[in-house]
Amino acid sequence: MQLSDAPLIALASARAGLGKTTLTLALGLSLRERGIAVGWIDADPDCPDLSEMLRPHPELPLFSLAHWSRDSGLERVRGELWQRRLAERIEAGFDWPALDLVLIDLAPGALDRIEAELFGIDACIELWHGTPVPLAGTVPLLLSVPRLPAHPLWREASRELASLYPGWSPEKPPREAVERLAEEVLERLESPDWRSGP
Repeated sequence: MQLSDAPLIALASARAGLGKTTLTLALGLSLRERGIAVGWIDADPDCPDLSEMLRPHPELPLFSLAHWSRDSGLERVRGELWQRRLAERIEAGFDWPALDLVLIDLAPGALDRIEAELFGIDACIELWHGTPVPLAGTVPLLLSVPRLPAHPLWREASRELASLYPGWSPEKPPREAVERLAEEVLERLESPDWRSGP
């Protein structure tokens, strides 16, 4: 499968610790429960937490930038060679089934022109804490959502997820907030001009 075959939505945050990776996983699982075929890209080359959460489930479509860099002998390389090799890897396609949507978990603070072009990012969901600070990027902002705070109801609802995915925190994000976000994403994707932003 080529990444261009399905909309690719990035999840970004200006800094670490806002729950972006957990939200990327939770949002994808929520969409899958609705019958949407979702794949993930873990684009954090230094802290591939999403890859660790999904490691026990190789049947779920996942591409890990950190694992690819390591396996290609490029873990300490950045710059033109790294970009060229990554572009070749993306162009080669993925051994995934047809997908309706791909979610990409960016490294904190990352949404630059090169990354947007390499992966073909269509839109971005930005997670923020306090006053929203738009990230510099070349793709439209699909949604800007606040940090999803811990909620006691999430512990009960996510007990099964916590057992399935090592590293999953049952404290965040609250399931109701994720469900609302999933509904809003689907509503926006149904609009023919969703790529032009909100």
